[in-house]
Amino acid sequence: SHTSHVPQNSNFFSSFNVSILELLTSMRCQRNVFFWIPEEESVNLVQTISSYEVARDYGIPEAALISHLKSELNEAQACYSLPFNLLLVVSFACMAIVHDDATVLSAVENAITHEVTINAEFAPTVYGNAVVGHKTLVDVLQDDEFWSWWKDGLLPLLYEGNEWHDNYDTSDPRYQTTNRSLWLRHNRIAGGIRLRQERPTDGFTCTSAESLLEFYESTCVGGHDYNIDPEAGLFTQRAETTIDPTRERWLWIIDSLETVRSQVEELEASGWYDRATVKIEFAIPTYNAEYGIHAFALINFYKSRGGHIFRKVIVRCQFATWHVHWYYFLLDAIWLVSITTIFFKEGRQLVNRYKGGCWSLRKYLNVWNTIDWLVALGGYAIVITFLCNLSMRGHMNDSLIQLGKIDVTAHRDAWEEEAKMYAQLLQDNVEYVRMFRLLLAGYPLIIIFRFTKSFAAQPRFALVTRTLTSSAADLFHFLIVFSSVFFTFMSSGIVLFGKEVDGFATIPRALLTCFSIMFGEINWPDMMVIGRTEAQTWLTLYIVTIPVIMVNMILAIIMNHYERVKNSTGYKETIVDEAWKVIMRWRHSGEHVVPGHVLDRLLRGPVQRQGPLHSVLHHSRTNFLSSSVWKSILKHSMLSVEDEDTDEEVTEEEPSYVSEDSRISFDGSAEPKSRDHGSLRSEVEDVTVITIAELMKIAKVSEEQALEIISCAVVDYHEMHKHDAELEELLALTQKCEARARQGVQLAQEAVQVREEFTISQTRLFGNELSLHLHEVSSVLDERYEELQRLEATNQRLQSLLLQLPPSAVFPVASSGPQPSPRS
Repeated sequence: SHTSHVPQNSNFFSSFNVSILELLTSMRCQRNVFFWIPEEESVNLVQTISSYEVARDYGIPEAALISHLKSELNEAQACYSLPFNLLLVVSFACMAIVHDDATVLSAVENAITHEVTINAEFAPTVYGNAVVGHKTLVDVLQDDEFWSWWKDGLLPLLYEGNEWHDNYDTSDPRYQTTNRSLWLRHNRIAGGIRLRQERPTDGFTCTSAESLLEFYESTCVGGHDYNIDPEAGLFTQRAETTIDPTRERWLWIIDSLETVRSQVEELEASGWYDRATVKIEFAIPTYNAEYGIHAFALINFYKSRGGHIFRKVIVRCQFATWHVHWYYFLLDAIWLVSITTIFFKEGRQLVNRYKGGCWSLRKYLNVWNTIDWLVALGGYAIVITFLCNLSMRGHMNDSLIQLGKIDVTAHRDAWEEEAKMYAQLLQDNVEYVRMFRLLLAGYPLIIIFRFTKSFAAQPRFALVTRTLTSSAADLFHFLIVFSSVFFTFMSSGIVLFGKEVDGFATIPRALLTCFSIMFGEINWPDMMVIGRTEAQTWLTLYIVTIPVIMVNMILAIIMNHYERVKNSTGYKETIVDEAWKVIMRWRHSGEHVVPGHVLDRLLRGPVQRQGPLHSVLHHSRTNFLSSSVWKSILKHSMLSVEDEDTDEEVTEEEPSYVSEDSRISFDGSAEPKSRDHGSLRSEVEDVTVITIAELMKIAKVSEEQALEIISCAVVDYHEMHKHDAELEELLALTQKCEARARQGVQLAQEAVQVREEFTISQTRLFGNELSLHLHEVSSVLDERYEELQRLEATNQRLQSLLLQLPPSAVFPVASSGPQPSPRS
């Protein structure tokens, strides 16, 4: 935690005043990290000093202070953006869920699918006094079964209800159908059943050898699209799409069952379904007023040229209206305002960058701004698609209204034409809505990347993003090896299991199956069909190589980089601390100057100071510090600060008049001097150090706030460079030991050459001295380790004591006199 100067009589500490003050003052920093402290006062390498003492007595370099303020603003911006991102996600999720209620849609789709698949029974058998059909849709495997299912299973189900039930009494009025077009008691059939076929194109040539055609004694018809069970969805959609539909017929719901059966028998006798038929489509349009849903049921039969018939029932639905309740409009408005806010914010920044010239515009075109544009433009794409669907749905509703107004007895032809039009409009609508749902499903994946923008500015959240960035190169090279091994096993699986297991029949299916096996989903009964030994051998090699070795190596690479990033991050405030700090700034907005204004005044303020750093930092009163000059200063001052552009409200464009001549070092030369620690200490006169009094004069802040800002900047600087200081200390000790060792070797050589007892005794004395020195070094390292353990225990005690404080003690009511600023 950060230390600050708080008097012992402050209300902030309440009854824990002395204890917390002791804990705060016991948290020390390595003194040799701060190169601007005069060297004569830093004799011992392991000497420590508190951040408060550094801020009070020595100040901080201006570049480090600017870096700290920028970091504070970026973290605050991340804290501000998180609630907005959450609002964007929540509003979109609520809007998508309430408009497209999955529970209601599944109620209609599952009911129709179950009715067609299970209850359309055929092949009647007499059991006692009952006539029961013992076959269903899944038993339709041959041509004769198809016709039997159609006449004896589907038609009675739609026109009278299934006529084969246990102890079914046809004279019972409860089972007599009074309204044939009301399917499942709640779904009104609009028009009837539409029949269509898909047939192969003319001019197909047999793939067989010509010498064998004489034995075949038949013609080849083509149509090899359904060799395996067709799949629904992208990219081909072969299960749903009927290419070049022909031989369209309608079975009208207003006709009797006998009439419709006779029409089916005529189709069977006329050869409507023959060897060349590739696909048969049954389409049944319905409307459910209970939910306000239009449903389009497809019962498709796919004919394989091997003789097998595949079956699939697909039901697509669409709501008659999207806005059932008034709060639906409110959710739409909240989400629309959110994406509009992003659009205008990014548009304003783009215009400002365009005015700043090509350099500024190139700086704007980064990953984070691209993500913001994708979120905004993707949202508007959803809005446009939604408006187009409103128009299509309106035409569909109007067609159904017109269908209900036509007198079918007097104007049957007009009624039939309107029914055909409604069926086509309904099919177009459900296909369009399906693509619209895919767009809605993909949009949250873009919003996820917007969250990473907020995470990157908060150090604790940035652990994940920085880990992935750091490990990207290693993962890319490992991915090449992994892909080679993975696809080798996949190819072997296709050859081995492709004929017996549907999951290995094609490359996309095999890819998904191998990926599922990698995470433990194994369909062993289907795989062992080819032979237990063969399947076991392949599966054992795959599991040992891919999940056990390869996947664990990926985790090892990621965890290795995670540890590195975590160790390099050091102490950083949590998001809760950031949020609390933002709230405190808001509560004391009238008492304290916000960090953005402090940074603005620090960069713009016309304060007369000496040193070349001042001339570099304040070359203009009307423009911010140029990026190139800033990089030069940070590079010379050993400040490893990333040149981020996440806070567009704080940073401005680089002035167009900044030239390469402004990229100078501290001493004014063309090339920077050596960056070693001693060089920086010798050049402390060239570094502009900001003291508490000077910060009060520049930023117009109180003494307490100036002390707080500089102390926090000192802690951040220490956390950023303490590893370098530790390495420097270790290097100094190593050099000292090396010098002693060289001296010992030299004395030993002289003793061998001269063979004087005095030289030998000196060598022995030196050996003892060297042992004592090594023991001293070991003791120092042990003390440093004990001090580290004590600091960690102190930190835990401090946190537990702070949690015990009541809110009134942590945030006292401002009195008339000046009060110190509490620290987090």
